[in-house]
Amino acid sequence: MAPSLETPGGSWRRTARSAGLVLVGFVVLLEAYSRWPSGVAAPPIEPDPDTPALILIVHGSFGRDEPDLLALERRLRELTANEKGMAVHRYVWSPYSDNILRAAARGARIGASLGQLLGQRHGVRQLHLIAHSAGAYLLEPLCQAARRVRGDPPLSVRMTFLDPIGLRGIWDRGYGARHFGRCADLAEVYYNTDDPAPATDRPFLHASNFDVTLADGRTRYVYGGHRWPIRYYVDHVARTDLLDPSGAQR
Repeated sequence: MAPSLETPGGSWRRTARSAGLVLVGFVVLLEAYSRWPSGVAAPPIEPDPDTPALILIVHGSFGRDEPDLLALERRLRELTANEKGMAVHRYVWSPYSDNILRAAARGARIGASLGQLLGQRHGVRQLHLIAHSAGAYLLEPLCQAARRVRGDPPLSVRMTFLDPIGLRGIWDRGYGARHFGRCADLAEVYYNTDDPAPATDRPFLHASNFDVTLADGRTRYVYGGHRWPIRYYVDHVARTDLLDPSGAQR
């Protein structure tokens, strides 16, 4: 048998190239996987879809029973109990929300379906969309779809983002900061910068921004930075002033 003419260095380089190709292929597949919604269907919405003013609360990944979000729902129901023509609904999109890699793609698909439904209900005049974490993925597609199908009467949309995740795919950490809130008549972001949740630590280009990292009460809050903006909103901000496009109170 003839001796091998391959040097040890050549073998190492070939192995390194093969490993690099495998890694690149894995990253490409992961990126493609994260952007494909894969058979998602929007859960139905329960309240009367012709309610003139609807406050819609959207949870994030693994946040269906998030205690502070439930507290926000209770608080808003208390504030609107005597408000005729106003409804509060916590929209549950679990289990679709709980695949973190596909939450963006699935959220966009569900948001668009829900927006089309709400846009067709001409009794709906005002939407206040409140989202925590990955729930942010629903808001922009929802608003865009509702506006596409809505003629008259016009639709007023306010968006409130609570520590929203703005990651798209596995690399673009600034997508949400560049794009979320564009469709709204009024958009606001409450975020903090001291938790490990990805792409939740920056202001948005198309919104009013409130960094609540060091806000009063933070040092006494023991449930983590990612949940803190919800608690802050419940305690300091939550109110019933759905706004029209001019910024005036309803």
